[in-house]
Amino acid sequence: MGKTYRPGQKVPVSGQAEIVGNRGGRTGEERTVVRGEPFPPTPKPGQGYVIVDRTPNQSGRPYLPSTATWSSAGARGDAAAASPFAVLELDLRSAFESEPLEDGLGHRAETLLGNALEASRENAAAWIRSLISESKNRDLAAPVLKCLGRLRSPVSEAWRRDLIRVALADADAEVRDAAVQAVENWGDIGLLPELETHAEGRPWLQRYIKDVIRDLRER
Repeated sequence: MGKTYRPGQKVPVSGQAEIVGNRGGRTGEERTVVRGEPFPPTPKPGQGYVIVDRTPNQSGRPYLPSTATWSSAGARGDAAAASPFAVLELDLRSAFESEPLEDGLGHRAETLLGNALEASRENAAAWIRSLISESKNRDLAAPVLKCLGRLRSPVSEAWRRDLIRVALADADAEVRDAAVQAVENWGDIGLLPELETHAEGRPWLQRYIKDVIRDLRER
C-alpha cells in the first residue's frame, strides 16, 4: 500500500485515489484527483487516500515507469540464458536498489511482477512462492510481498492463502509484517483464518494483526 494522504493535503500526482480506512484498509471507493489541489473530504472520519492509478496518457494507457518489461527483458545476457525468472530476479533487485518503496507512488517492481503473472501466471506464481518460502533471496521476500499487496487480488485466493501462510511462518518479522500488509491491502476476508490462527511473538506486529482482523470483519 502506498502513502496515505489526508483530506486537505495537496495531491502529489493526478490520477485515481482510493479511500482507505485509518489503518490503510481498502474500501473500493475512488476519487479522481488533480495534482496541486487538495484531497477532498472523506465519507467517514479518520479515512484517507492512496494513489492507485496515475492519469492516463493520450492513448488511454496509464503511465508506467520506463523499464524493460518481464517479457522483453528475457533477451538480455547470461541471465536470460538461464531462465526468464533469473532475469526477473535481476530486474527486481535492480528496481529495489535504484528506487526504494515509496508510500503513495507506484513502484517499478509492481509492473515487473504484474507482467510476469500476466505472461505466465502459473509459472510466475510458483516462482514467487518459492522465493518467499526458500532460504535464498531472503532480502527479496519482504519487498516482493509488499508489491504483491499493491496488485489487485493476484492469481487466486488459494494461492494467496498459501503464500500468506508460508510468509507468516517466516523467522523474519519484516516478512511477516509484509504478509499482514498484503492481506490488509487485498481486503480478502478469505484470508482471515491465516491471521486468526497465527501466533505472533512480536507485540507490535500482534497489535497490527488484531487491527487488520477487526477491519476485515467489519467489511
